[in-house]
Order: sequence, then structure tokens, then C-alpha cells
Amino acid sequence: MFGVIQTCPCVPVEWIEAHGVQASRRIPAVTTGSSGLPEAGVCPFARAFTEHVLAAGDGIIAIFTTRCDQMRRMYDAVVSRGRSAFLLNVPATWQTATAEQMFAAELERLGRHLQTVGSHALDRERLLAACDRAAVQGLSCADDASGRVRLAVTGGPLPTESGFEDLVNATGARLVLDCTECSTRMRRGEIDRDRLMEAPAHELARAYLAMPVIHQRPNHRFFAWLERELTEARVQGLIVRRYVWCDVWHAEVRRIADEAGVPVLDLQVNGDDDAAEPRTATRIGGFVEMLQRAASSPKWSSTCECG
Repeated sequence: MFGVIQTCPCVPVEWIEAHGVQASRRIPAVTTGSSGLPEAGVCPFARAFTEHVLAAGDGIIAIFTTRCDQMRRMYDAVVSRGRSAFLLNVPATWQTATAEQMFAAELERLGRHLQTVGSHALDRERLLAACDRAAVQGLSCADDASGRVRLAVTGGPLPTESGFEDLVNATGARLVLDCTECSTRMRRGEIDRDRLMEAPAHELARAYLAMPVIHQRPNHRFFAWLERELTEARVQGLIVRRYVWCDVWHAEVRRIADEAGVPVLDLQVNGDDDAAEPRTATRIGGFVEMLQRAASSPKWSSTCECG
């Protein structure tokens, strides 16, 4: 039996598992590969995921989504090299019945594709069990800051191998909240079990369109979600960690700074080895020093740093 790999949080892994296929989310570290993929004008993470796909075995199908133009471009690169891949159209709009119908049709198209390559038909009981497992997954938040400056991070995917948390800790701060787009805090809406049994694709589409992702239009739900998370974690500063050539996050930095309610550092990175980038360490250190001075000053006002 083949397997499926994907990286986008908008891909319903429950749907894939309900067809008897093992699905896993991969957030590979960004390194310089030898795949021959272009580097100029390409998001480092999109290229890294694509290199991971190209290095995978023949029994793997990669799922890309249309919510990112960079990933759409990489899907074409994978297919042109003869590898098995599927492009899932994820609506940017979410407020209409048409968007739900479109996404449900895409899930059904994905299901048919899986069956053509060896999966079985949708199993509703297996789908329900997969949805129940996803609902009880814990949300991680390192809350013990020990008097340090409390920082949060949002932006593109943050691999655990990046060393980013260690870099933050070395500045005298503590990363207490991960709001990046592939963190465990980015979750779909609640599932109506009865509706899932009656119209599984439509209910799963509705639940996933309720996810507060940055690419949606309008995307005010993302900003409301982010503000709530920052408040609950008592965050003192927010880092927007975005990959170079990522137009989606770049376009929203100014609005994040305006609406976050805490100082914001706009941090553009080329790869995932944050500790190896002196500029990255210097900028985070300077941001933390600013927050430390602000916390000790009675005249401090909440101004945002973006640059």
C-alpha cells in the first residue's frame, strides 16, 4: 500500500486515512539540496518540501495545495519529473455555501484519485474515528518563562530542527507560544458527527474552512485568533518569522503589527538553521533587549517594531 505526505494544515488527513491510506505531515528542515530545483524566486520551505518529495520512495503520493503560489509551482516541478502528486484546490473564500461545495468536491476528487491508485472507498466509521483522534490532540505551550521575556512566533512552518527556540532562549527570552501555520494550535473547526455520517465531504470541508489561516479572504478570523492566543499566553513580543519570497506572510506583516497588541519583529529568513545566521541572532537579541528595557520603564508604550 502506498502512503501520502503533505505539509499544508488545510489538507484533511482524516479524509485520507478514511480511505485506508497512511498520511503524514512533513515539515522538513530547509537545506540546500541537489535536486536541481531553482533557488532564485522560490520560497526556501517550498523548495525543501519538494526536495523531500523527490527523495521519497515510489510508493508515496505528495499532496500540494493552491493556497500558496510557491507550492503550486513546485507541484508542477514534481509532476514534470514523473513523480506522483495531487494538487488540492483550497478556496481562499470561506463565507459562502459555494466555497464549501467547491472544497467538498475537491475532497471527493481526492478520494477518487486515491482509489485509482489502490485505496479502498471511503469508510465513514474510519473517518469518524480519525476525526475523534484529531480532536483530542494536545496543544503545546511552554509556559514556564522563569521571569524571562515571553515571546511568541507566527509565520511560515517552523521545523523542530531549526534551532529557533534555542536561539530565543540564548537571548534571555522564552518562546511560550507557537502560532506558525503548521503548529498544533492551527486546528480545524468542530465536527458535527451526525452530519459527518450523512454528508462526510461537506462536513469535513466546512470544518476545515473554519480554520483561521492567513491566506483566507477575508482573513479577520486569523487576526482575532492570534490576538486571543497572545493574550491568553501573556505574550510580551511577537516574532513574524517568514521565509524570503513568501508573499502571503510578507503582505500581512504591517497588519499583524497594527493588530497584535504587542511589539512585533519582522524576521525574514533564508533557511531553518537560525542559529547559524548571525543577522537573525542579532535581530532577535536586539528585540529582546528593547522589550526588557520597556518592561522596566514606567513610561513604556506599546510600539511595534517592523523592519
